[in-house]
Amino acid sequence: MQSRMKKFLHRLAPIIVGGIFIGTAWLLFDELKHYHIRDIRHAIGRIPSWRLWAAAGMTVVNYVVLIGYDYLAIRAIGRALSLGKISLASFTGFVTSYNFGALLGGTPVRYRLYSEWGFSAVEVVQLVVMMGITFWVGIFGLAGVFFVIRPFPLPTILHLPFEDVRPLGFILLGICGSYLALTAIHKTPIHIGDTQVR
Repeated sequence: MQSRMKKFLHRLAPIIVGGIFIGTAWLLFDELKHYHIRDIRHAIGRIPSWRLWAAAGMTVVNYVVLIGYDYLAIRAIGRALSLGKISLASFTGFVTSYNFGALLGGTPVRYRLYSEWGFSAVEVVQLVVMMGITFWVGIFGLAGVFFVIRPFPLPTILHLPFEDVRPLGFILLGICGSYLALTAIHKTPIHIGDTQVR
């Protein structure tokens, strides 16, 4: 019964993904039909070429950095994989995440690839959770630095006990520091039921 269900889901997955791609293409077409190609070309032509090249370069740098997310997560769960396979999973995972969200895009793509390479479902979940933690620690750290260095005022309608975001910056940096301290001090895996989380 379980193997039949697994086969059914294995066959259903490409149909769901195909349906999502078709739906997305239709939404994109519906959104762009109000614009003419010459207007788009004109708008792009008004952007200085150095900015377009800089944007393309930063996009490449972004995806290279994002490979580090998968690499760190794989090391964290105690597995080894070639850089080529990590790069493939990272690139396709993040491209689909950016377009369809992590739930419909990045997670299924990673599950498909990593399970083909011998990872268990639990290991893939651990890997995705580790990448999520890495992402949010990075966001908190970056936001914390900017909130402390260049604070901006908060709307008075929020009725918070502080006027700008600087205290929030210190809180976010405190969360990052606590996480980094925990990873430095607590070396043994955390046990959640029968699962070990490094």
